Amino acid sequence: GARGGGGGGVDSRQRPRAAVVRQLFMDAFSRSHQLIRADPRTGSYLACALLLRGDLSVSDVNNAMAKIQPTINNVHWNDDGFKVGLCG
Repeated sequence: GARGGGGGGVDSRQRPRAAVVRQLFMDAFSRSHQLIRADPRTGSYLACALLLRGDLSVSDVNNAMAKIQPTINNVHWNDDGFKVGLCG
């Protein structure tokens, strides 16, 4: 849909908001959503920032971040290098 949410052909308004937020996070780290020929799951990150806009709750964003964060390989000296900005 126009508000994000990604694939499956399912309108994002029909899915629960938490599922849409989880899909946004998964899409951000998906190889098919990159502008370069690289797989974002195989490298190490110095830091990561995601900016989200729309009708999203902080709890949905925190839950999605907690789920995706263990799958992202941050450098050992910056384990908390994952930040999210939420504009409403």
